[in-house]
Amino acid sequence: MKTIITKSWEFRTYSIKGVCKCFKCGKPITKTFSFQTRKDILTTKEDWNKIEKQKEEWQKEPHICNACKKKKIEQERKDITNRFSDYFTELNISQKQITDIKLEKKKVIEQLNNQLKDRVILYNGNEYVVNYIQDGIYEDCAVEINCIPISKTKPWLMSSGSIFFYKQTYKQCGWNNFVEIGNCIITDEIFSKRKQLLIEGENG
Repeated sequence: MKTIITKSWEFRTYSIKGVCKCFKCGKPITKTFSFQTRKDILTTKEDWNKIEKQKEEWQKEPHICNACKKKKIEQERKDITNRFSDYFTELNISQKQITDIKLEKKKVIEQLNNQLKDRVILYNGNEYVVNYIQDGIYEDCAVEINCIPISKTKPWLMSSGSIFFYKQTYKQCGWNNFVEIGNCIITDEIFSKRKQLLIEGENG
């Protein structure tokens, strides 16, 4: 059997700090210079000389502290808020119009709910009872009318499932259970009164 021996090493980090002055305000700026070696290997003079040289070269260069950099940024930028005031005004006006339209649409949907709920709709040879009306979830549906199928064997009961009749806006919905309301017949029949009507018909 082949034996594989693996070794892991621990490392130490050695560092020194360099200090210089901001050439703008004279504030001290510090920077750390470091190197790593394995713990089992002694550091050498070359290792220290290398980062010492890096420190000396860095100290020779001009440096700016973060406070002075930020101050320069603040001095360079200009207030241009007024350029956009007209845009924000237009958006506020548009938003108010949108809100007013939504409120008006909500009122119309409430009126539809009051008048259509529990009514019978005919479509493609089948009967459906209106469950509720809501604002169109999808952008191409102005309004959605949720309906439940009526049982064919027991026409005074609802069956399982649902279908949405909707008012098309600018394109046709692509969902199987969405049908354009213009293809349906809305009747004046109230479904909850059907059972009583059938009983009266039998007695008559």
